[in-house]
Amino acid sequence: MLKAWNLANGTLLMAEIKGVILLFCLLAAFLLSGCATGNRNLYHWGSYESQVYNTYCEPDEASASNQIEKMEADIEVARSKGLPLPPGFRAHLGYLYFMQGKYDLATQSFEAEKQAFPESAALMNRFITQIKGQDA
Repeated sequence: MLKAWNLANGTLLMAEIKGVILLFCLLAAFLLSGCATGNRNLYHWGSYESQVYNTYCEPDEASASNQIEKMEADIEVARSKGLPLPPGFRAHLGYLYFMQGKYDLATQSFEAEKQAFPESAALMNRFITQIKGQDA
């Protein structure tokens, strides 16, 4: 077994080789551990994406009452997991309430969307204004 390596400027002893290998292994383990963080979601999406898809692509199969029921169940799951709802979730739910003539619930949903995502305020305010016109 080789105990030393000859280099141009001297000898690199076996202990130094082991130190370099150990340092390389620790560095590799550190870099690879960043990939093993698991699947943490920022939001609880639930059935939201499929509900939006059904609304626009398969409207005959997507009844508002069925979608509302599924989305309200998703809200409870999100609360139990401690995850926030994704952008647009409350707005879509408000739209469904509006389609059923439940204007108070629609307004509450639009207000909640505006509070959760302030960048949606301009659009949510327009929807709320339209609802107030429907109530009159």
